[in-house]
Amino acid sequence: MKLAMGVLAPVSGSVDIICDGKKISPARSRNLFSYVPQGNMILSGSIRDNITLCNESITDEQIEKYGRLMTDIKELEYSGNTEGETSLLISDSAMELDCYKLAATSAVSFKRDNNGFTAVVERDKENLVFFSVPYDEGWSATVNGSPVEVEKVNAGFMAVLVPEGESTIRFTYITPGLENGIIITLLSAIILIFYAIIYRLVSRGKKAETSYPEGDRLLVQWRMQELKEAANALESIPTEPKKPSILDGTPKPELKERPSFEGGFKINTDIIDDE
Repeated sequence: MKLAMGVLAPVSGSVDIICDGKKISPARSRNLFSYVPQGNMILSGSIRDNITLCNESITDEQIEKYGRLMTDIKELEYSGNTEGETSLLISDSAMELDCYKLAATSAVSFKRDNNGFTAVVERDKENLVFFSVPYDEGWSATVNGSPVEVEKVNAGFMAVLVPEGESTIRFTYITPGLENGIIITLLSAIILIFYAIIYRLVSRGKKAETSYPEGDRLLVQWRMQELKEAANALESIPTEPKKPSILDGTPKPELKERPSFEGGFKINTDIIDDE
């Protein structure tokens, strides 16, 4: 039956469903069957699979630590619309009841900042508070000022345990390795400063040994070689012949000397009255 419904895939071969000469794929045939599994469990599998709803991310340690918080099936609330109908049933009224109960567990207040977020919740008994924030090792949490363990739940989100009544939950994020990086950087800077001071004190009384005759000779040799290559490059540049001019062969004009000219002016003092 599960092969015909497409719930299970065959290891080899294929499953063909033919109706009125037409082939129907198993995936499309599910709405043609009413399948009721004959068993006393919600899911096929072990007791652990049924308790965890086949969530493989839940550890045995978490089951032992928080198993006491699970609600006894005898204490389940009834939807009120149908007699004997609990929230375990898949019906509109049962879903409405579950949504109402989940909405009642939302935070009273929620504020976020650059370092994390703060939430205030109310619980009628000790229970886990779930946050749809991706889990990371850099997160730390406090409940009413006391550090608590951050649990990884729902395959990658976070939850913390809170007591009965009102609780203030504070989540703070610090980049993993940041504190160690700061410490290593400060120690390296201190070591570098001490090294510079010791080197300065030790080298103060010593004369600097900067003599390197082999290097000086190589520099002179390289310089002479560069000058020689530059001179050869200049000699290899072809000289262009002088272009003829229209004035070539024209006699130079003779320039006659002009009499000297005394510039300026003179004042006739004879016309000036002595008075």
